[in-house]
Amino acid sequence: SITAKMVNIKSDISKFEDIIKEFKMHKEFLFKLSPLEWQEAHRAKGKTLKLKSATRSATKSATKDKPKEKDKDERATPKRRTMLNSCLFRNPVAELKTDSSEYEEDPELYFRDPRQLLELLTELEEQNLSLIQNSRETEDAQEEFRQVMDYNRKKMEVETNQLTQQIDIMTHTIQRERERAAELELRARLFNFGKYKSDDQEGMFDSLGVKVEEVYRGCVGDSEANLSTLQMLKAIESRLDELLENVEIVPKERLVLAERVKEKERRFRLRDEKMHQDKQHQEERLKRALERAQADVKKTTGKKLMARSQRPARKLKTSQVYDISDKEKDEQLYFFM
Repeated sequence: SITAKMVNIKSDISKFEDIIKEFKMHKEFLFKLSPLEWQEAHRAKGKTLKLKSATRSATKSATKDKPKEKDKDERATPKRRTMLNSCLFRNPVAELKTDSSEYEEDPELYFRDPRQLLELLTELEEQNLSLIQNSRETEDAQEEFRQVMDYNRKKMEVETNQLTQQIDIMTHTIQRERERAAELELRARLFNFGKYKSDDQEGMFDSLGVKVEEVYRGCVGDSEANLSTLQMLKAIESRLDELLENVEIVPKERLVLAERVKEKERRFRLRDEKMHQDKQHQEERLKRALERAQADVKKTTGKKLMARSQRPARKLKTSQVYDISDKEKDEQLYFFM
């Protein structure tokens, strides 16, 4: 029937349209793969062909004679029949071939041999693989850089905290030193005001000089040059800084052993000093006892002091009231014994 034929024709048309779309997609893909020079030349050629076809259609339409109205009326009925038949029984392939305005008559491709396309696809695949490898390497480098940044950030945070603590410690130390300097300044003012005598000051300075000289001999050693107290203090300070620097270089085990030896020596020294002090204290006690024994006895004159006598204790009167329990006991003894 006509309806079935129309349905078949429509299905064929849709299939051919899908095929044309697929071919167009392939053509566009191959066209993009071709070199740019060839693409520009192909576009220019297409433009010239379109211009030529447009001029031809214009000349044909101008040279055609217009039919008369009578011929139109006479041929109207057979034309309608032929149009209906052509619509019902037309061939889509023939229609696609005759439609030269929409599709090219002779499609042209850059690739003449399939090997060229295979080589190009192989090259593109290698480029894609290299790009994928580069992207992975970039990601690995980025991850490594991120880890390094995290490590540096944590390290900087730890160092910042340590520096903050050191700043706090130095601030407290500076505050204590300022307080100590103020106290020393006050003492110096008291010296200047004459609270202490000049003889006492000289004696104190001499004793301090002797102590500094003893410390200098113990730390630095004997010196032939006649150094002042301030110079000896500077030498002691420099020697102390040098020893502190050397302590950091000494191994920990050796340092612990030396500390133990020094601690042992300090204990022995303290014990000897304590024994010496106890001995001196005992000698002083014996000396005082001997002095008391050898001293003259003082005779007491006058009446000897007596302690005050205590008042006599008051006697408490015992009550004549007997307890009930004692009374019952007496009755039992009297009547039943």
